[in-house]
Amino acid sequence: MTTPADQSEPQQTTRCPKCASPASGRFCTNCGAALGVASTDIECARCHHRSPSGTRFCPSCGSPLGAVGPRPRSAAATWVPWILGGGMVVVLLLLLFRSSGRPPASDAQPIGAAGPVDGASPDAGGVPPDISNMSPRERFNRLYQRVITAAQQGDQATVQRFTPMALAAYGMLDKVDADARYHLAMIELHVGDLAAAQAQADSLQKLEPDHLFGYVIGAAVARFDKKDAERDAMYQKFLARYDKEIASKKPEYLEHQKMLEEVHGIATGEKPAK
Repeated sequence: MTTPADQSEPQQTTRCPKCASPASGRFCTNCGAALGVASTDIECARCHHRSPSGTRFCPSCGSPLGAVGPRPRSAAATWVPWILGGGMVVVLLLLLFRSSGRPPASDAQPIGAAGPVDGASPDAGGVPPDISNMSPRERFNRLYQRVITAAQQGDQATVQRFTPMALAAYGMLDKVDADARYHLAMIELHVGDLAAAQAQADSLQKLEPDHLFGYVIGAAVARFDKKDAERDAMYQKFLARYDKEIASKKPEYLEHQKMLEEVHGIATGEKPAK
């Protein structure tokens, strides 16, 4: 005798558009490619990238994401995607740190920074750091350090491995400031996404016209894109604001002091561009 469970239809599967493997749900279990767009996904008004419901900032261009799509029926429905997304990042980070056996560098310099990056020593006994209690900002900063350090060491495999998680962590930030935009832009530059990095420069120059990071990013994008006139224009705007901004002693300026000094040297012709 058959039971209702016996009569139930099997879960429908489809073919992954990327690797052609049988797959079901939203993402391919073989290659991770998206299988479709959920009705609750949020579309960025600026670059049209779609992100899971609960994402506050677009991981592609950094723009704030508004309330797009069906309104959730309860407060719990609003928080579930956020919690799941954060949990996935934590789990992936923990697995990758365990596979490497070493935490990322304690400080990282952007493209063109002077000198090598000093790497942090492994934790006692080679135990990876506990990331389960990190805030979204701490996770994003840790991923930024990992990506930039790997890029400076020529380890492009690690750059490609950690960049998607860094973008996801950025999308979960409660607040995006100039420092977060700068970190995101440096990651995007290292994977060759000049348009996304330029979007960060444009946003910074609009939101904080005197902030040095907007012109540092703009100059770096122009240099990579071989647009010498635009690069030089960014350097001139950077120099025009340099003294006053450095005197403000913003925390992000102190954190990236070496980088700013190097850009100043390049802009004034005292140092060769790398």
